[in-house]
Amino acid sequence: ILLAKWVEQRNPVLWGAIVNGDFYQSIGMTNTRFKPLENGISANRIAPTLIDSLWPRGEVRGIVHDPSAMMLGGVAGNAGLFSTAMDLAKLMYMFHERGHSNKMGSFVLKPTTVDLFSKIHMGPTKKGYRGLGFDKPNGKEGNKANVFEDAPVTLFGHSGYTGTWAWCDPANGITFVFLSNRTYPSEWNKKISQQGFRGQLLQAVYERLELVK
Repeated sequence: ILLAKWVEQRNPVLWGAIVNGDFYQSIGMTNTRFKPLENGISANRIAPTLIDSLWPRGEVRGIVHDPSAMMLGGVAGNAGLFSTAMDLAKLMYMFHERGHSNKMGSFVLKPTTVDLFSKIHMGPTKKGYRGLGFDKPNGKEGNKANVFEDAPVTLFGHSGYTGTWAWCDPANGITFVFLSNRTYPSEWNKKISQQGFRGQLLQAVYERLELVK
């Protein structure tokens, strides 16, 4: 949330283009929006998120689930963006290319910006595994690994609360997107993380390409 507010203050033109969808459309993402129901996307194209038992909203579909983002009007740095697997693949591939868009034929982000946001940032007293807005492999073993055990350190991506996964590995030429509404009907359903099959799927890609054993 704070990072998005910083971007909004630092570069209001860019932030405006992100909020109204122009930035995404410029790189060929035609189905990516904040507040999609107010921006021409029909509810029947959107998977329901959950049946809300905390707020009196009933079935949540096409509106942000996260309470913080909801109270910020549905547009926030931590939640609220709706998309498709193909659109997210385009976004992750743009990051893969260090900010270069094949659609535009030019850079839409500086390579140094992508590098800064996708590397690990450590605190003053302890080691970390997160980038600015991205996750990195946490280096843990077994089911404690946030991606999969011995995942390449060149991976960076996002693990969303609803089960969404979007990861890319520029060094090995891999872009991986997995969409889910694991919170439907209840957000207490945690099977997707407990069973760990998203990591297994991504690991299988590496094994198939003989990048890991």
